Amino acid sequence: MIRLLFNAFSWQQNSLRRPTLKRIFIILVVVPSMLLHILITRFFLWLDTIFYSDFKQKNIDKAVFIVGVPRSGTSFLLNLLANNQQAFTAFRLWELVFAPSIIQKKFWLFISRIFPTKAIQNFIENLFFKRMKGIHDLGLGAFEEDELLYLYDLKSVYLMFIFPELETIHQFVYPDNKDNLKERIRQQNFYKSLIKRHLYIFNKENQKYFLSKNPIHPIRLDSLTTVFPKAQYLLLQRPLEKTIASTISLNNNLYSYFCTVPNHSQHIRQRTIEMLLEWHKYVTYFNQKSDWKKLDIDFKNMVKYPSNESEKIHYWLELSIDKNYQNFLQQQDDFSKNYKSIHQYQPLTDDELQLIKRK
Repeated sequence: MIRLLFNAFSWQQNSLRRPTLKRIFIILVVVPSMLLHILITRFFLWLDTIFYSDFKQKNIDKAVFIVGVPRSGTSFLLNLLANNQQAFTAFRLWELVFAPSIIQKKFWLFISRIFPTKAIQNFIENLFFKRMKGIHDLGLGAFEEDELLYLYDLKSVYLMFIFPELETIHQFVYPDNKDNLKERIRQQNFYKSLIKRHLYIFNKENQKYFLSKNPIHPIRLDSLTTVFPKAQYLLLQRPLEKTIASTISLNNNLYSYFCTVPNHSQHIRQRTIEMLLEWHKYVTYFNQKSDWKKLDIDFKNMVKYPSNESEKIHYWLELSIDKNYQNFLQQQDDFSKNYKSIHQYQPLTDDELQLIKRK
């Protein structure tokens, strides 16, 4: 973190780290506030080990990880499955942001019971999440990807948006390899301890599957399958020309929270293309060499007939579907027939498409 802070600014004209007013505010105000929040959370995580040490005994064999690069339908699949709350439990955004520890969870659940918090929730969502609407809809009560949990260990890929162009320093965007595997396994064990805290509160009887979606899972497959050997994996793959173009648009929005992004930033385009090509190659390599418990999900069928893919997954996991969830699936099928995304993004150029084909 010290190395990243020393490189937080750049005087290069087209750099995302140019010392604009926004960038100065982010580094001098937002980052220290984030680090203070992480420090406080780590204190509560330590208190958990004293007052609720039995959380360590939680069984995590019943886990399902959704694996797919960004913009490949992983969020859709997470919400499709997680709404069967008789069978699955998953992190919601409020828990990831405010309550990774057991003590924090109990506190905020208590507050939500005695005070009306809807107005505060709406205020926070309108203040921070409005610009993401139609790209990746966010809500404090929504099921969400759990990459935020790695931030409490200062090992999250999200740091690339706060400290752009410094990938060689933070190292988080690179796939598992022989040089980083030991450290990645340690990171996964930290992540595992946070999952156990979630299960301690939300899956007391161990009857549900823990469900996780994270667009960074693909590059951590070696360490993930090492730490969670009995878990099951849902592999989603979508044509690269679709995922890359959409991810470039998403990344532009995410970088704009922390940097002043030049119009049509070539750095973001080039780095995103290179990164997702590398991630895709790693998933293909891992899939060929490893015998892991995974089910391939048909992206086109999932978005056209969500109930078909959900029923296939439930059958694979030997789960039943009750009447309420069956009604939910019918609603999803009806919605999908008329759905049209409002996310507009610039398609890849002919040269970029040729680059993808060559790679």
